[in-house]
Amino acid sequence: MVEVAVREKTYTTSQVAEKLGITESNLRYAEKELGEYLSITRDDYMNREFTDKDIQLLKKVFEIREWGITSYKAIKVLISRKMIDVLDDKSIEEHMQYEYSSLSLSNENVKKIITEVSNSISKSVDDLVSKRIDEATQQILQTLSGNYEVLANIQDNSIKLLDEVSEVKNNTTDIMPSLNKFYVDFDELKQRHNELLTMVDESIDRAVDKHVNKKKKRESSFFARLFGKKD
Repeated sequence: MVEVAVREKTYTTSQVAEKLGITESNLRYAEKELGEYLSITRDDYMNREFTDKDIQLLKKVFEIREWGITSYKAIKVLISRKMIDVLDDKSIEEHMQYEYSSLSLSNENVKKIITEVSNSISKSVDDLVSKRIDEATQQILQTLSGNYEVLANIQDNSIKLLDEVSEVKNNTTDIMPSLNKFYVDFDELKQRHNELLTMVDESIDRAVDKHVNKKKKRESSFFARLFGKKD
């Protein structure tokens, strides 16, 4: 007698989603995350086929997610340690308390480390800032020292220049009366010069007139003698 292998009953994606009360997209995401723990096959039309064992595992997974463990990474740890089948509300609560305590302890350690690092960084920053301030202060003092010498030289030169200007001003004040007298004398001299020129011009004119008259008179006498009547 030939034994005929009985094929395990399978379910489609829509059937499993309906049984679990979830959407098909959530089911496909769970399949993607937990594929290594599911025995999903495909039919001739490449449709997914879920077994009763797959459905039981997925049902437990979604129950655990409702209890508060939503991370598929944590759920995979529970599956790998074969803890998922023995978990119930109480064990989940105890597990959550343990995780919370561990997390709180870790947080305290992290806070302590952060505080130490922060203090160390603050001290390093303070030291660096203090060093930079000292260096900057020294540079400023050196710059000011050099500028002080320049300013002192400028001040000395300014004082000398003011003295020279004052001296020139005083000399100018002393010279002004002489200059004024010179201008007055020059005007008088110019006037006398013009008067002399006028006198010279007049003398020349008189001399010329006298010479012309004398010449005319001499010529008149000559012609009179030449053409005059004889007695």
